[in-house]
Amino acid sequence: EKVPLAPLAAELLSALTDDRRHQRLFDEFTKVVGRFLSDEAALATMREKIREELPSLFNLFRADAYLLKKIVASAGSLLDEVRADPDHPMRAEFDRFVLSFVERMRTSKQYAKRAEK
Repeated sequence: EKVPLAPLAAELLSALTDDRRHQRLFDEFTKVVGRFLSDEAALATMREKIREELPSLFNLFRADAYLLKKIVASAGSLLDEVRADPDHPMRAEFDRFVLSFVERMRTSKQYAKRAEK
């Protein structure tokens, strides 16, 4: 007899949310994103993507570099704010996401089918 995996996974994930322990996972995620934003290869790729979206005239003035610098600075600042504030709205959004995911794992037939594959 098969053990239903989705509800079991939901219980394990639910245990992770006790005492907001899942926020440590979120903290690690923000660190990974922060490292990504300082990686030269990633920045070069992002700059190229920005360049592809801009009209040619803007590229003559290196607008891609300017925009990338502003985007990275803003994102880095936001990540710092999130890490420093245990009550930051992004943390609350992550709470909602995780709790909703756990509930779907617990009750959704679709998730149950996917877990059995």
